[in-house]
Amino acid sequence: MGLLILIAFFPACPGQGRPVRVLVMGATAPWLNPIPSWGKYEPLLELTLIPSTVPVGGMATPQIDTGRRSMRIYFPRSYSELIEDDFMVFEHMFMEFFSPEQLSDMYRAVVDVGLGGFVTIGGITHTSVTPNYAWINSPLNDAFPSPSSEEVFEKWRQYGSVSAKVSVNRDGSLPPVLAMLLPFGIDEITQPVIYYMDAKEGSRIWARSVDGFENPPFLISWTYGRGETWANSIGMGYPWWRLREPHRGGNPYALDVFMNMLLFSTGADLPSDIAQVHLAREALMNFEDSREWLLSVMEFADRFGANIGGLWSSLDQVGESRDLAEVAYLDQDYGRAIGIIEEAKATINDLAGDAIRLKDRALLWTYLIEWFAVAGTLMISGEVLYLVMVRRRLYRESGITRAY
Repeated sequence: MGLLILIAFFPACPGQGRPVRVLVMGATAPWLNPIPSWGKYEPLLELTLIPSTVPVGGMATPQIDTGRRSMRIYFPRSYSELIEDDFMVFEHMFMEFFSPEQLSDMYRAVVDVGLGGFVTIGGITHTSVTPNYAWINSPLNDAFPSPSSEEVFEKWRQYGSVSAKVSVNRDGSLPPVLAMLLPFGIDEITQPVIYYMDAKEGSRIWARSVDGFENPPFLISWTYGRGETWANSIGMGYPWWRLREPHRGGNPYALDVFMNMLLFSTGADLPSDIAQVHLAREALMNFEDSREWLLSVMEFADRFGANIGGLWSSLDQVGESRDLAEVAYLDQDYGRAIGIIEEAKATINDLAGDAIRLKDRALLWTYLIEWFAVAGTLMISGEVLYLVMVRRRLYRESGITRAY
């Protein structure tokens, strides 16, 4: 009885039985920010998206009215609602969208409650033209580990962007947030574009950009008040945060890095076997991709009149298996999660074969109807042409006009 009371009043830490609640603000389009896509695959992610930064002409351009409207609609209505989240992400974020009260609430949440945060491009800029004055002048600039000022921006502009290898800090005194991925070659990835970022005194430098010049920090964090805040020298639209772009410097372990950041920031345990966790995440990802492909085939077949009712029933059962795998994943039983997902994916493959056969059958009737329509039109047109132009059965010679 006492144990049940303890469980009721002290819920599990994020990442240990429940998802991490993340507030993602700024650029949320999948081609600019992979986090919204990761939310479909990763059971430990519970996302709230606030799409407020929309690139115009290839540049992040503030649309003040649109951004402020998004904040009014989607941002937590009160401080008590805000602190129900565990982490905040500012991706190409225009702070002009926030009210002074919202800025104050976020700062308080970091200091007093331990809400974590992550800002891209070091908070220095978001347009490549001017400093991010709204960030510089906000209280959050104090709470994050990357100094953001006009002086830093000028150095950022002079430094430019160069190709560099991202090297993980091998200091054994650091928790293995990134170091556990070293055996998989994570520090052998060459990022085609690296920008300058500085680190405040007391920051943890998790990785550097090895450019043969200044080797500036690439990923840093520090503890501010009760919260752990992070800064990255690039935006999440760049290849290093892309799982499936190895030819451009993509990082197949980007999701593992991000989840380790969240777990460390929220006080949850880091994975003891990152290789198995990575395999479980890949299995979930491949399953979701296969299911989306199957749905597209089913919808295509349905538009041509195929009877796909039985497929929907089977797909519902597969969804139940996906839910069971998610429970196993949250319980850190990764082997069982992988097994359930592999069985479900085999069922998906069988359903895909059935869907393709139904699609082909529906299209066969469509092709036959079209063929008969074209053939019939051709025959009628040919018969009319034969009667009129060859046999001239309908032809009448005109008479001679007489003069009166």
